[in-house]
Amino acid sequence: MSIEYAFKRSDGITSMWRQPGSGRVRGTVARYLVAVAVGVASAYANAEQLLPDVSSPPTAAEWRVMPEYCPYTDGYNLKSHEAPEKQKWARLLGDTFWALHHYCTGILGFNRAQIAGYPAITRRSLLSGSLGEFGYVVNHMPEGYVLAPEIYTYIGRAHLGINQPSHANAAFAKARAVKPDYWPAYSWWATYLLNRGEKKEAREIVAEGLSHAPDSRTLQLILQDLDSQKRGATSKRTSP
Repeated sequence: MSIEYAFKRSDGITSMWRQPGSGRVRGTVARYLVAVAVGVASAYANAEQLLPDVSSPPTAAEWRVMPEYCPYTDGYNLKSHEAPEKQKWARLLGDTFWALHHYCTGILGFNRAQIAGYPAITRRSLLSGSLGEFGYVVNHMPEGYVLAPEIYTYIGRAHLGINQPSHANAAFAKARAVKPDYWPAYSWWATYLLNRGEKKEAREIVAEGLSHAPDSRTLQLILQDLDSQKRGATSKRTSP
């Protein structure tokens, strides 16, 4: 069974988290997560025929599933830092905005690594490159940065993609430490555990997530699946 609830299911994430003065930033993150959940597959709908070169700039379809601030970051926009559109995002995302082109490049590589049309060695290289880009931002962001839970969750997912589960677990734990009710940091790790047959551990991480984010539809769905599997196993044991 291969279930990626956090990727395929929408959730109540438009109200994911808010703090005084940061509502627009939080909404931006939420809109991005929704866009990824419904848009990455369509961005690569014709991937076998139109595989982008791994070193090429984002295509129009790829831009649509990247954060809306990415086109204004330094790596993709050569205008002065004083340009109004850049200043707008710098005010919202702080000084770390000037490093976020690395994050955007990491997301681009991560998304491309999901395309089955690339050779496995290319996909692994893309994920390794993404980890380097994400790490750069981690080293340049303040403690408790608004995008930290999302960044650490991407790091966790990239580590899973190159079969480094212990590193992935550590990254997801960092995301949860920054924001305990950030449900994707629970759902991705729980999905990995569930796919490995580690149902007890998956249930524990889901229960922890629901204790902080009780309205998360994604975590509720994983728990329902675990309960269904448990009932099915019980039924088999008791049947004559």
